[in-house]
Amino acid sequence: MKFRGPVRPGDRLHDRATVVEKRLSSKGDRGVVTARHEIVNQNGDVPITIDVVSLIAGSNLRSMIVDSTRSVGLSPIAGSVRHIREPTEWTTMEWVPPKPRLQGGDVALRPFRASDAAAVASACRDPDILRFTFMKDGLTEAEAGEWIETGNERWPKGHLRFAVVDAHDDHLLGQVGLNFNPRHVSAEAHYWVAASERGRGVASRALSLLIDWGLSKGIERVFLVIHPENNPSNRLAARLGFIREGVLRSYEPIKGDRPDLVSWSLLPSDPRPWR
Repeated sequence: MKFRGPVRPGDRLHDRATVVEKRLSSKGDRGVVTARHEIVNQNGDVPITIDVVSLIAGSNLRSMIVDSTRSVGLSPIAGSVRHIREPTEWTTMEWVPPKPRLQGGDVALRPFRASDAAAVASACRDPDILRFTFMKDGLTEAEAGEWIETGNERWPKGHLRFAVVDAHDDHLLGQVGLNFNPRHVSAEAHYWVAASERGRGVASRALSLLIDWGLSKGIERVFLVIHPENNPSNRLAARLGFIREGVLRSYEPIKGDRPDLVSWSLLPSDPRPWR
């Protein structure tokens, strides 16, 4: 997709599709059609072009050779633009670690420190963390230090990562964070808890603190995406009042796989059981 000009509220748009290439695949039993869609406004300008590649097989192969437009279904569309949120309209927030730190009971959230690197590397030897998160397999202490440094640098961009620590002696229990989307005014929450610290409500308290803080900053939707086989995390989302929205099929690549993920969301108006 290429944006060649602005699209403004009130524009009338229609799709003008042209087949720019059609060929047989290397095996000869498939056809490949490339269609260029030009999104045209009422002045005849083309602010957006989209190239769509379709694979044609079976009974559609002959029709591809005769009439590619029909075989790939390039029917015209039309519509009007009500409102498009330009980047200048996106919600901007100042993201800095809160002071004082967030705390609930014996759990506290603070920025990561370089001294946490050994504990991070140790926690990431756990097979569940490796299976269900993006943490690197075989993370070394040096690599954990780089992960901490990079994460702290990304705070101003809305990628917020907290160390979950014991409120009394400050030892690391896990991590929790939000990835803020300024266009949607929403944030994806993510977390992990060290295996030795599970089963005593650490994740519940950490996420509760995080969600209350994030919503108080103006976030309008918090969501989680969880592996279907990660039963403890799916149960936790339900306990915290998240609404199960459904399964996102083959949602995103994760360590050489592309699993389905369960989508959960919480809005400011939803009940928060911990309050």
